[in-house]
Amino acid sequence: FLNSLILFAANSFIFIIVVSLIYIDINGDANPNKMGRAVFKFIYWVYNNSAQRALGIIIPYGGDFLRDDCIKGNFPYTCRKDKSGELGAALIMKDNWQIKEDYPW
Repeated sequence: FLNSLILFAANSFIFIIVVSLIYIDINGDANPNKMGRAVFKFIYWVYNNSAQRALGIIIPYGGDFLRDDCIKGNFPYTCRKDKSGELGAALIMKDNWQIKEDYPW
């Protein structure tokens, strides 16, 4: 886990955002332990301000990317063999939690 805490004030409200990166390894110690194939990255957001109750959500890392960006983008974390594969969980989410035939790994 990588945790961070961000505090900022706007319009007399104090916002607190806690972000944790969650790595899920679906095959434990067995190989291959590669991102997008056996290890998937998620983000846990918790945020609060004085006008709302605390809200928490877990989303795939890169869940706000377009589907094509997840597999065809030229980002270092794109879900391709020549990239890190960190957007693998986001791609699966975009495909309605299915691994489709064009999944790159």
